[in-house]
Amino acid sequence: MEHLKNLTSVFYVKIRPLVIHEMDLDSLCDLYCVIADVITNQVNPRGDIFVPLLQVLKRTCEDIQERLVYVTRTFVNSDIRDFIPAQGQLDYPTCLQGRLFVFENLTF
Repeated sequence: MEHLKNLTSVFYVKIRPLVIHEMDLDSLCDLYCVIADVITNQVNPRGDIFVPLLQVLKRTCEDIQERLVYVTRTFVNSDIRDFIPAQGQLDYPTCLQGRLFVFENLTF
């Protein structure tokens, strides 16, 4: 049991810096889903022997959740709240008509 605890500590020390520096929402979501699936389908059913692994995986999921919140807030602040549209972006009907014209004139 102590050996597994040492191995899981090494795992956490190695993976945490990767998680806390990741800026891609999709990657974070995918990682969370994979770890949550491992917890649900692989670790929990095996019982008490994997408690140290379960603790580290849950802590890793919490780190991922925190990072997801941070990256989402950063995205909202930089790309949504501070967004100042150009005049062409505000004239959406004309923009759509221009795209339709290009699409209609494509040759396949």
